[in-house]
Amino acid sequence: MGVDIGPGWPSCRIPTALQKEVAWVIQAELEAALVRLIGQAVADSGIRNVCMAGGVALNCVANARVLRDLDLTGLYIQPAASDVGQCLGNALWAFNGVGRILGWFSGGSEFGPRALGHRSILGDPRQRSTKLRLDAEIKRREPFRPYAPSVPVGAVSEWFQVGEREYGEPGSPLDFMLLAVKVRAEKRALLPRTRSRPSSPWGWTI
Repeated sequence: MGVDIGPGWPSCRIPTALQKEVAWVIQAELEAALVRLIGQAVADSGIRNVCMAGGVALNCVANARVLRDLDLTGLYIQPAASDVGQCLGNALWAFNGVGRILGWFSGGSEFGPRALGHRSILGDPRQRSTKLRLDAEIKRREPFRPYAPSVPVGAVSEWFQVGEREYGEPGSPLDFMLLAVKVRAEKRALLPRTRSRPSSPWGWTI
């Protein structure tokens, strides 16, 4: 038989004694159920390293009860354990079963079409197939369009023919992907050739 706890109220209202008691019972039953279910799973599998996700896993008190009552070697709770964390599961599923291409987001959005390292696609620049796949499956664009490489600041002159005119103060055109620079001759053999004229330094890209 259900218990009538009255109409719903805005969260700013103070609950009645009956509502507090019902909430306590629900919490206690939830904690007991989690301990029972997880304990049974640990006993059946022999695995004592537990990972939790889902909206219930945001219940801090219940999580502490699980960790306190069960003999676990580790407890990992996905920080975005509610529905907002579905993107992580989708990304893992796609990475392991479909695309095997990783998108990287870092910092704020840029002003303009160039990613500048904030929105990147991670791929092996040494493989010509990386660019071919990006063109055909991901970006769906013309094969003559290049991709901007990403290297540490200290390695720019090691890979590219740049001077103070190209790479000077912060905010230079090179910082915003507005200059094309030549790859050093000794590095060209490490990168895939994208044109039919291997003697041209502009025919190499990562």
